[in-house]
Amino acid sequence: VLIVCSSALRCVALLKTLSSLKCRIAKCFSRHMKVAEQVTALRQTQFPVAVGTPNRLLKLLDLGAMSVSRLRFVMFDLEPSAKRIHLLDLHDTAPDTLRMFRLHLLRRVRDGNTRIVLG
Repeated sequence: VLIVCSSALRCVALLKTLSSLKCRIAKCFSRHMKVAEQVTALRQTQFPVAVGTPNRLLKLLDLGAMSVSRLRFVMFDLEPSAKRIHLLDLHDTAPDTLRMFRLHLLRRVRDGNTRIVLG
């Protein structure tokens, strides 16, 4: 499961909610972790769930640190911000979200291997 959020703050909020799952969750956003650290963690450990921002997820996918070969679900978190703006409206996140989808997810969705969840 891949969860795409609009901000690191939103990722942290979701991680608190998901902590009851009792499984490893990859933290794929820029708060307190450098890309190199995340690459190392992702290559050493398998994570059934990843939560991240579009820009960082795109970087990790482009670097080959993450693979979508077994990805079953991608959830686009459309929770609006205080300003009533969500992931696909923000000028900072919309281009990276669409690029990530086009380059890394579209083929799997078309083939029926990955399903999209809007939440």
